[in-house]
Amino acid sequence: VSTQSTGEFDGVPLPFLGPVPDRAVFHPDIDLLELWAVRYESYKVFYATYPDHDCKNNFGTGFLYHNPALVFNLTSDVSEERPLENVPNWLYRKIEYLKKAKRDSIYTSFRSTADYSTDDSVAPCCDRSREYCACPGQ
Repeated sequence: VSTQSTGEFDGVPLPFLGPVPDRAVFHPDIDLLELWAVRYESYKVFYATYPDHDCKNNFGTGFLYHNPALVFNLTSDVSEERPLENVPNWLYRKIEYLKKAKRDSIYTSFRSTADYSTDDSVAPCCDRSREYCACPGQ
């Protein structure tokens, strides 16, 4: 999806998707343990990618890890087909700096523990004799 002409996606302004200095968009893995992809300015960097899949979306096993990371210049390669062969060292340093700052922010954020136990008096129910129960179609 290109946002180059309008800076919008589905009518929503997304100015952060354009080249904005010192701002990055991260794509974490499922457990937020690692940041597998980073968008910074006109670059997109992949440290891991999903394996190929067939027409029925049957994925292969595991992830493909890239060392060095795959780097695409979205200005000249919007479809991310040709990773750069000569990535400037400043870009790797900048991305690592941004990733570290993001990880530090994630790992030092307040964490709460969810309590998913329920009190029978407020548990979902379908019992017309109880004041707080609701039944489908009621």
